[in-house]
Amino acid sequence: MDKKDYFFEINDYFEATLNELANARAGRRRAVKGGHVEWIAEKIVQEAWTRVGKNIHELGFDSTKYPVHISEEYYERLDEETELYLRNRETKRHMIQVDKHITIDGNFVIGIECKSYTENAMMKRILVDFLLLKQPNPSIDCVLLQLESQLTGDYNLARNSRHGSGPTHSLLAQFPEIDLKIITLLEGERRVNQEITLPAYRKHLEFDNVEYAVNEISKLLKNNMG
Repeated sequence: MDKKDYFFEINDYFEATLNELANARAGRRRAVKGGHVEWIAEKIVQEAWTRVGKNIHELGFDSTKYPVHISEEYYERLDEETELYLRNRETKRHMIQVDKHITIDGNFVIGIECKSYTENAMMKRILVDFLLLKQPNPSIDCVLLQLESQLTGDYNLARNSRHGSGPTHSLLAQFPEIDLKIITLLEGERRVNQEITLPAYRKHLEFDNVEYAVNEISKLLKNNMG
């Protein structure tokens, strides 16, 4: 099988989606592109798994939501009535998940947040979500897979060495528990007035960029193999 076959499948789907959304409203474009990145993420992970030479049936995609529990230290700050109220509702907790939970033999190993683009206000939410998700799953790897970047700096370079940006690193520095791998598929900073579904601003996937994503996920999968 040609090494690029997986890329052709991803690229055909990507181009078809852009064509479908060329005349769509902004809300629909955001919704469809978000789901589209999740589909691409699965294909990238599946291809990455073949690179480490393992049985595809050992790989899984889990949608489990994990409860965010209240700590004893927090209970101590509450009045007795509020504490009792909350303890009697222990099963009613905020539930946390990210877009893709990758499992190996049923063990949750990688969480992937999928975005059509990311800017730093969104980055704060992503980091908090991963922080909460790592509480019951402390060993998972954390990945942000985005079509475009709006993080400033050179996150818009889809591959090779990058330095990032001061604002984003300022946020990352507040979450030492999260070693977030940021992968960008399309080069060039995202522009609000240059929607990529419009023919004049169309961007195309490049094989090298998608291959970079596959190789990065392959490394994480290999590190998590028993």
